[in-house]
Amino acid sequence: MIIAAVQAAETPAFLLLGADAVYAYGAVEEAQRAEVDRWREQSISTGYTE
Repeated sequence: MIIAAVQAAETPAFLLLGADAVYAYGAVEEAQRAEVDRWREQSISTGYTE
């Protein structure tokens, strides 16, 4: 698997190995997305416009 990833035409910048890693990352990703969504309007409002 690691050799295939390294030799791939598009080498992954972030490679999860094992089902436990994939599921754990999914939970983290979901929590981060929820937080970004909660703060979306405040985040957007800080943008610079001329």
